[in-house]
Amino acid sequence: QQSVAEILDTLRTQGYNVLAPQTLSVAPHYRLRFDFLQVDPNPTGGEVFKVGGQYVDNPTTQKRDKWVDYFCLGKTPLERIARSVNILWDAACTGVVFRDSTTLEFRAVGVYRLPTGDVARITGTKEIDLLAIEEEVRIEQTMKVLSGKWEPKKGEEMLYKDRPPEEIINSLVRREMAMWRKNRLMRAETGAKERAIRSGLALKSRYTREELLRPFVVPVVEYNPQFD
Repeated sequence: QQSVAEILDTLRTQGYNVLAPQTLSVAPHYRLRFDFLQVDPNPTGGEVFKVGGQYVDNPTTQKRDKWVDYFCLGKTPLERIARSVNILWDAACTGVVFRDSTTLEFRAVGVYRLPTGDVARITGTKEIDLLAIEEEVRIEQTMKVLSGKWEPKKGEEMLYKDRPPEEIINSLVRREMAMWRKNRLMRAETGAKERAIRSGLALKSRYTREELLRPFVVPVVEYNPQFD
């Protein structure tokens, strides 16, 4: 029978995304199982989002001319990973740290059991700055409108007909910022928990499509009392 270390080495050699340290020991009266989680590597599926890319070495041409896109895990796969390791959010420590009319900061604190039997604590924070976001939104909408890439949604053609670009931009910015104000607490909480999961479980900040095609392996600790 293979040891835990041998199983982990085999999984890593086969290219799996193993979310475990190089060495892993299991406490007495506990046992270890592995959850295999598959992630949809296509951004249209909603489980990952693109975070840039770069040119890498191309074995065929012997040049650095192969473009590789990078993706980050989104909310859905992170929540599945959190459920697998049974992360529990500490209600006494999780919540709003600071809030005023333009800024909100949320802190998420969770705990989960390590294979050693110890309890690990994870923490993440997320700040929503509406002034900074409005500036980014205005730049983005200005570029879209002035470049001719923006088109009104179906049914809203008359709303924007014959209006000057500045009015259109202001209207688009007001609409998007209304959604940010409405949902800023939810977005801050989600962001804080996602950061806690990523940092606490040592997830990479970005993955290639090839890496995302391989399942994520999550070690799960289960209580296994012996009644001998």
